[in-house]
Amino acid sequence: MIGLISSIGVELLVFIVAGAWLGRLLDDRFQTGPLWLGIGLIAGMLVGGISATLIIRSLMKE
Repeated sequence: MIGLISSIGVELLVFIVAGAWLGRLLDDRFQTGPLWLGIGLIAGMLVGGISATLIIRSLMKE
């Protein structure tokens, strides 16, 4: 149970960092400044939030 709860924070961190990394990669590739970085951060937060919601729902069923 504690492992599942702690995985929420880890997953949020991983998705946000992955979104930022991908956004920065796209910014460097297309020379668009911080545009894709911002989009990547927001996308990472959204995906992380969805993942956290799914974990919490599975915990509440138990």
